This record gives sequence, structure tokens and C-alpha cells, in this order.
Amino acid sequence: MVGGNRAGKMKELAEIITAVDGQQIKNHLFHLAKDPLPCRCLNVSRPGVLTNTLYEADRYLISFMQSWGYRIEREIVAVQAFQPDTAVAWGFRKPLPDEPWYAALNIWATRAGQGQSPGAIVLVAHKDSQSWLKCAPGGHDNAIGVAALLEIARILADKLLNSSLRLLFCNEEHWPWTSRAAAQRFSRSDTKALAVFNVDSIAGQSEADRLAGRRPHVLRYGTSEGEELADQIIQLNAELELGLEVRKVHCPKPNDDDGSFLLAGVRPTLLHIGSLPYAEPHYHTLDDCAEVVDIELAAQSTRLIVAAAVDCDRRAAADLNGDMSPKRHILQTTSD
Repeated sequence: MVGGNRAGKMKELAEIITAVDGQQIKNHLFHLAKDPLPCRCLNVSRPGVLTNTLYEADRYLISFMQSWGYRIEREIVAVQAFQPDTAVAWGFRKPLPDEPWYAALNIWATRAGQGQSPGAIVLVAHKDSQSWLKCAPGGHDNAIGVAALLEIARILADKLLNSSLRLLFCNEEHWPWTSRAAAQRFSRSDTKALAVFNVDSIAGQSEADRLAGRRPHVLRYGTSEGEELADQIIQLNAELELGLEVRKVHCPKPNDDDGSFLLAGVRPTLLHIGSLPYAEPHYHTLDDCAEVVDIELAAQSTRLIVAAAVDCDRRAAADLNGDMSPKRHILQTTSD
């Protein structure tokens, strides 16, 4: 896409991302990681509340998604809680077979596309906080990613998209990761993935970046399709003048919730994260509270992700209409 078409698309994206509201993101973040929820765990319940805090968070997410017109699907996955273990580097271990099991939910929220595209843009965020460190709020990991997805869902709820939009709220701080079940199921469906964006710990940054006023945003990829998406997003950041310091990082070994999709053969997959190697000093601590999250940085990263999602949709629509620019193609779900 060149000339006027490109300028027109940039104008459209610039208008759409102005709707991102940092206060809305902050409200969700503080609800999920401060008040009323101190954490989001299957093995923690608030005093006087019968259900656990993760189920409370699930209800919160579903209520908003339904109010915006998304179709909700719940997928039950049996999981266990990690256990504290100071003898290992991360301070926790995988659960033993005879330790308690819980029913965790993958929550899929879907908005059907309005065009002929058979593809979907998939946005992922894990909604749980650390199961082995009770009442760790998980502000960066990953209440802020969930808050960003809610804001993206609000903004795109009434936007004309040719492709379907699918948001997955999964669980990664319990075992096994529920995104594995979701990704395998998605890979067996007839839906093609235009892009899968895992939004995890955005705004997480090193103390040096924070003091220097830098605004990092890292894109981790594992395939050529993922790298192509990363290059497109780096270009969007520059053209939209978002001021983020965006860089791409190759990961040869799939990991996290984006890794679940890569292992399932879904190749156009990216992780959006604040820093790699992960340098947020509050990571996996009781101090990872809502107050320490840089809301403006999170909002700016959310703007970039919104722009990237709409850009993927517009590219797919252009390809279907025969507007094939060099090096552009519809990214599909395939297996090596």
C-alpha cells in the first residue's frame, strides 16, 4: 500500500487509537490487583466470600465483554497450584500429582467479522496471579495485560472489522497453562490466524529505563511470520509517532502463552511485553501492586496493539480484494 492509501490508513488508525483511555485501564488494573481483588488465584478466597478470587475476576471480565456484545465461551481445564520452594531459582515448583486440583476457565470472547475474511485476530492475556505466592497482586503479571485487553475490546466492539476478533483470557500462574488447551483447540478449527498477540506484562521495565524516561515495548517472535508481524508493528510505531522504543527479539524455544500457540502450529504469533530479558524489579513479588505500574506507558502500548490489530485486519481485507503489495500475504495457521 503506497501513497494516498497508506496515508488514509494511517489517518484511520490514528483516529481509532485516540479512544484508548488510560483511566479505564487504571480502573480495571486497580479492581483486579488492589480493590476489591487482592489477587486472582484458585486457591485464595477473600474473607466472607465463598468463591475464589480468580472466579471473581472471571465474572468481572465476562460482565464487561457481554455488555459490549461479545459472544462468551467458557472452556474448563483441570489445573493445580504451584507450590513455594526456596530451594529452586524461581522460588516455586510444579505441583505433585496428589496435590489439590481445581477447575480453571479459559474465557473466549468473540466478535464476528463483517467481511469475507475467514481469518481471526486473536488477543491473549493470562488473568491469574501467582498461585504459590498467596495474595501477590500481580500488577504487572498480568493484571495490566488483562486491563489492556478489556480496553482493546471496548474500543473495537463497534469498529467495522472484516475479520473476527477473538480474545482469550487464560491462566498461566497455575499448572498446566490453560492456553495449551485453547491453542490446540484453535489449531484444529477452520479459523485461520491472521495474528496472535499475547499481551503479558506490558509496561514492565528496568529501573534504568524508568529513570531515563525510556518507554520500552518488546516484540518476541519465533517464526518468519511472527517476525514479519513484528516489522509491521515497528513501522506502525514510527508512523503513528507513539514514541515507544520498540524492538523485536527472536525466541527459538516457544514459551509462555504465545508459546502455546506456536507449539500448536499457529505461526503468526507474537508476545507483547515491556522488557526482555524481563527486568521489572517487582516481578513475582508481593510488591507487584497496581500502584507501581506505569499507566501512561501501558496506555501507549495498548494504542500500539490496537493499531496492530486493525492493521492486520485491513491488510487481510486488501489481500482479498486483490491489492497485493510486495512481501504481503495472508498469514495462516500452519504446521511445520
